[in-house]
Amino acid sequence: MKRTKGFTLIELMIVVSVIGILAAVAVPAYQNYVARTQVIEAYVLLAGLKSMQAQHCADTGSFATTPTLIELGVTTSGKYVAEVAVNMYGDTGMMFAIMNSRNIHRGISGEVLSLASADCGKTWTCGGSIPVQYRPSAC
Repeated sequence: MKRTKGFTLIELMIVVSVIGILAAVAVPAYQNYVARTQVIEAYVLLAGLKSMQAQHCADTGSFATTPTLIELGVTTSGKYVAEVAVNMYGDTGMMFAIMNSRNIHRGISGEVLSLASADCGKTWTCGGSIPVQYRPSAC
């Protein structure tokens, strides 16, 4: 009897179903990874402001306001961040990074990441409307 070489239809169907199951698990995990990396840009912008604000507060006793930041040439937007805003009064205040609403993961579109301090920049609290699963581990 002549034996043919190759795969049977059943074997091919099993391989295709295994690939489908792996893809069903991998795609959502990849999307969450993409969202987290986009939020990291917001955190990096805020972290740069955080260190500058802490230094300014140590020197003057109060945080810098938005006009002062613009004079210092602080970056206030990015590829995924539409705008960075500050709301500072003396030694308390908040900084906000507002995410873009287009070309971004839909779970963080238009959401806000914030850093707040009530002790002249000694401690910072991370918050905002971005879901916790997308926030950086530093938050």
